[in-house]
Amino acid sequence: MVKQYKVDKVEQLRERIGNSKGSYLADFQGMDVAMATELRNRCREAGVHFEVVKNTLTLRALNDDVREDLRPFLNGPTAIATSDADEVVAAKIINDFIKEFEMPTLKGGLIDGKVVDGDQAQTLAKLPSKEVLLGQLIGGLKSPIQKLHGALSSPLRNLASVLKQAADKQAQ
Repeated sequence: MVKQYKVDKVEQLRERIGNSKGSYLADFQGMDVAMATELRNRCREAGVHFEVVKNTLTLRALNDDVREDLRPFLNGPTAIATSDADEVVAAKIINDFIKEFEMPTLKGGLIDGKVVDGDQAQTLAKLPSKEVLLGQLIGGLKSPIQKLHGALSSPLRNLASVLKQAADKQAQ
């Protein structure tokens, strides 16, 4: 007979993964209670939900189209970090924690329905934030326009300067 709390947990996980922009799987093996608590606190501060869940329950909560792709990452002790706000904030927090304590290990993840492995997740975690990337894009787009404006207004400035010098010379 199926236990009701397992059914509830699967439903809760399905909803959390479905609503999240980024979900990441981490191997927390070797972490003591203090380290795990510190990681949970950092995640909570950033609005990331970090929870240890049985692999079988996680598999049941996944959609059919990604279940088989994520199955290789769901072996051994696994924690899942989900974020509703940003695609990579959970990976950034885990990656920063890895730099500091050399654990946990990023196994893989799910970003907007696409499965990524641990290396891809770490690469994403190293990227600047979305706001910084947008700022860089806008700056890159703005620069040629500013150069064009400078090039077009330069002859007008030169003409005005020559006219002013001529007027000053005649005034003397």
